[in-house]
Amino acid sequence: AHVGPDPENFDVTTAGAVIELVHLATLYHDDVMDEAQVRRGAPSANARWGNNIAILAGDYLFATSSRLMARLGPDAVRIIAETFALLVTGQMRETKGAPAGEDAVSHYLKVVSEKTACLIAAAGRLGGTFGGASGDV
Repeated sequence: AHVGPDPENFDVTTAGAVIELVHLATLYHDDVMDEAQVRRGAPSANARWGNNIAILAGDYLFATSSRLMARLGPDAVRIIAETFALLVTGQMRETKGAPAGEDAVSHYLKVVSEKTACLIAAAGRLGGTFGGASGDV
């Protein structure tokens, strides 16, 4: 956002909040799938409230992020929808594991691209867009 002429635009803040909500929702879901008991040094949502509440809390965060994103217009909604699809694909790819014959490093890099890099990319795209950065950035 800081490379554009309007980094203080409130839509930048809204987009940032969306990215944070999506990230937290994916962590809640991931902890359930991994049966993680600790997240960032504290009990995970699933350890504290059980799997059902952790999944529903993650879903609620996704819903809240979607409502916020809808305020930012159709291009922003498209970006986050594409990001959701990649996040889910990456989680499925990680859960399924590398198919026989696939290079383990290649598989890992694809998972990281879909589960992590796509969300960072969305943050950059949205920040640049609403901060007024040129298309070249």
